[in-house]
Amino acid sequence: MPIVSLDSVTKTFPDAEGGARRTVIDSLSLDVAEGESLAIVGPSGCGKSTLLNLMGTLDTPDSGTVTLCGRDVAKLTDRELAALRAAELGFIFQLHHLLPQATVLENVVLPALALPDRGAPAAARERAKDLLAKVGLGDHLAKRPAQLSGGERQRAAVVRALINEPSLLLADEPTGALDQTRAAELVDLLLQLNREEGVALVMVTHDPGQAEQMGRTLQL
Repeated sequence: MPIVSLDSVTKTFPDAEGGARRTVIDSLSLDVAEGESLAIVGPSGCGKSTLLNLMGTLDTPDSGTVTLCGRDVAKLTDRELAALRAAELGFIFQLHHLLPQATVLENVVLPALALPDRGAPAAARERAKDLLAKVGLGDHLAKRPAQLSGGERQRAAVVRALINEPSLLLADEPTGALDQTRAAELVDLLLQLNREEGVALVMVTHDPGQAEQMGRTLQL
């Protein structure tokens, strides 16, 4: 069973001047398998981020079906959808969106509070410490985001996305704000975690070299 499946999905947006709606995603069908890595490429404005948002249930299609972990998301209540998203999805954006007033460890553990059963706080903290050590941030647990470099902040954001052991990791141009060296390091890290954690990885990128490292590439 695919982790996420889109069946004949169409998404339109209203024209800025009030004209006809613009079709961004048109009758697209796509399956993402457990543990695979997939790059989504294409020119600006072609719908890459929209497609990622549809996969991540942050947006809804005009028609077609989105199935996440075997569940038709359109049939879920808001509470059920939020619980599914918290348990099964991890998001990484171009900007890290870390809370400036919280420490690195606190930022990483925060998504565990969104789980339906809240899990075990001590277990979440230990997993956070292990993952932060794995990405080279084991000595920065008590620091705040302003005390980290751009690459370190983005690595912390990756760990935050993984804290609930998701089935699917969605990354929307996660290296866009990084220099070439830090960008290459982050992609290597994502692929390492894809292998070691067994999490499916879907990444939107403009970089052909990054796309080539993924197991599959789709162009819009």
